[in-house]
Amino acid sequence: MRRVHAVLLSLATMLCTASQAALTYRVERVPVPPDPGRYDYFSVGDINNLGDVAGGLVANPYDDAYIYRNDGSLQIYHLSAGYSAGLVSINDRRQAAANYEIGRHDYTQPYIYDTLTDRYTNISPEVTLYKGGEVSALNNLGHAVGRFDGKPFYYDGSQSRYVDLVPEADSVSLVGLNDHDVMAGYAQWSGGTSRLFLYSQGRVDYLEGVEYYGDINNAGQVLATRNKEYVMVEGDRITRVASFSEFLAGDMNDRGWITGIAGNGTADAHAVLYRNGQIQDLNDLISPEDAQHWALISGIGLNNKGQITGYGVLDGESSVFIATPVPEPATAGLMLAGLGVLGLMAGRRRPQA
Repeated sequence: MRRVHAVLLSLATMLCTASQAALTYRVERVPVPPDPGRYDYFSVGDINNLGDVAGGLVANPYDDAYIYRNDGSLQIYHLSAGYSAGLVSINDRRQAAANYEIGRHDYTQPYIYDTLTDRYTNISPEVTLYKGGEVSALNNLGHAVGRFDGKPFYYDGSQSRYVDLVPEADSVSLVGLNDHDVMAGYAQWSGGTSRLFLYSQGRVDYLEGVEYYGDINNAGQVLATRNKEYVMVEGDRITRVASFSEFLAGDMNDRGWITGIAGNGTADAHAVLYRNGQIQDLNDLISPEDAQHWALISGIGLNNKGQITGYGVLDGESSVFIATPVPEPATAGLMLAGLGVLGLMAGRRRPQA
């Protein structure tokens, strides 16, 4: 009996250690549209926790948007809202955020497109062709933050309003929003001073020692910048992540993982993943078989399962990729559950008299 328990414990320990330390990715290509000659460029914006990828299809005269769903289907949306229709963010309700250029004017306006109801909504605090702005973050409640006509705004799912958070500042931007409706932003003054803050339930809290960025996850971790480096802010603790020369951040998940691009603007640009205090080249984490065909250039979106989407080169052709951890977290969980059942069965066995 003790031997059985020891084996089960050893297997469980090995599995837990492997899931935390060793990380391997399989890579798949987001397929190009059926009529690829119509489009000049295939962009990627985000990946949600369902594994759906959202992006844009650049064409002349009108751009389109797309969502590549986790069931392998590619859906293209010919939106009439504007000329630049790339989806920059997608939540788990399959609502997508985008910034459209309206009527060939020089102004973009923020929209949310509900792919389930085929309805798009202009979330500008005031709808006009002669003022512009953009949406910065969309959460799983369907709420969003952004900037319009030089002022920060908040969208509560039904209407938008300007939020005057730091009236004494010369400029205020909202750049992050988690599912608890905690907003992250920064205020700037004409003398060059910038301060990062969190806003929740009518209260502004400044984060000392950091300057810009402000991506915030549901664990309350804030990815910020300080003196040309990224830092992670957790309460009163500030942890250095990396310098701008090491990589440029693309996205962060609720586990504190960060994806991005290293060597940006050079021939050796490559996608990276920051986790557990280390930066890893994503190309070193993919299977040998995938490595024969893929060169992963940049990490753009990252979900809580660890899936990453971005740009890469597949057999010499520029492509949008999805990299998925193997075994996936759900699979590892089932394996652990199976070990637990075996352990329970072993514990119930009694030696025969």
